[in-house]
Amino acid sequence: MKKSKLLLILTFSLLAFNSCGVIVKTMALNNYSVKKNAIPPEFGNEDTVLLCILKGSNSRRKYTGRAFTKKYHGKVEFIETMELYSKKYEDVNKYRYVFDYNSGNLGATISQNQSTGFIETSTPSTSNYFMLDRKKWKNYNSGFSSGFYGKLLKAYAINLEKKRLESYNKNL
Repeated sequence: MKKSKLLLILTFSLLAFNSCGVIVKTMALNNYSVKKNAIPPEFGNEDTVLLCILKGSNSRRKYTGRAFTKKYHGKVEFIETMELYSKKYEDVNKYRYVFDYNSGNLGATISQNQSTGFIETSTPSTSNYFMLDRKKWKNYNSGFSSGFYGKLLKAYAINLEKKRLESYNKNL
């Protein structure tokens, strides 16, 4: 009886957590657009290389690489923040767009661990992804953020690929 109850609770918890991810991805797909000021209107019109900044945890770096290699098929290079200022990337016509993020915190949560009795604090963080047009020196940011950064990365990469293909087809 206890095992089946535990299994049922675990199943519902996983479903609830997964459905939150689906909701976040859907919202991100709607927010990461030209209309919501997250993608530059000129994106994809020229033969440029998208620079994706790698920073933060190894997990975040892995998700960034995975999302952009699987969902975005334009030219992309993954770089550290300081590399952006190197001689290699000074050509703003070729390396016009930069993909990056800001991290924020929702505030500390204090709770008591029921099994140990200890007071615990946690600070959930959120990610706000944006693009920088280095030629115009303009930031494109919808303001949408979430803690599900993997979902955000996939959604942004999908919408960038759609915009790239749309621009490419217009230029044919």
